[in-house]
Amino acid sequence: MRADEAVPYLVRSRLLDTKDVVRGEIRVTDSSSRNSNLSVHCTTRPGYFIKHEPPGGISSLKFEAGLYRRAETDGAYARLRPFLPRVHLFDPEARILVLELRASARHAKQLAALAADDVPPVAAELATALAACHDLGRSADVSTCAALPDMAPWAFELTCPRPEIFRDVGPLQLELLKTIQRHPLIAARVDELRQGWSSVALMHGDVRWENVLAEPAGRSGAASNLMLIDWECAGLGDPAWDVGSALQAFLAHAIESIS
Repeated sequence: MRADEAVPYLVRSRLLDTKDVVRGEIRVTDSSSRNSNLSVHCTTRPGYFIKHEPPGGISSLKFEAGLYRRAETDGAYARLRPFLPRVHLFDPEARILVLELRASARHAKQLAALAADDVPPVAAELATALAACHDLGRSADVSTCAALPDMAPWAFELTCPRPEIFRDVGPLQLELLKTIQRHPLIAARVDELRQGWSSVALMHGDVRWENVLAEPAGRSGAASNLMLIDWECAGLGDPAWDVGSALQAFLAHAIESIS
């Protein structure tokens, strides 16, 4: 979806009307990556975040939308629900997911730059959100387990990648693949990790600071209303993967702060 197609689509979907277009000010910004990502800011009502998946392949947006919908109605998700975005529309034929837009929110790296000390302000809320996530999908949670796929990290495929992985890799990732495949010891360790993988709980699968949003509050830069986004890689997995991913982000921030 192009930026100029976003407003007509929202009008056809009855998420915007002609009064919004005529009386209000509407601004569309593009933050596309693998998917087409558009933020629609509107002065007459809360905005929208549109994710449009390219045709072909398995739709990860379908799983993400389903997880959000279950969270809205299933009491088992009550602790996790406050950390998830609200769904306005999922259009499976067009492969479009429309979520709430928190226009004032910033991702964790931006919040870290505002922090009054060396500890990014999202730490405590992120820990609470991940704990709520990892409580789901345990062996006693039969209904949640049935709705979630086993999701081993894509990094385990580095030694023997599937053809579709090359659709999204850039030159640096391609060089990393070559380096790993040139060193049998690295490949053996990756294979060993894959064989020891255990799917024991709901895992976000992509805990990068770009996927952690919160609203800065006050001059100190303290964060509030944390939200975890981009659940396309979620599924049954090892919670340690999410914790390690979060720790990597904090370590990277610490190194950048020193330099």
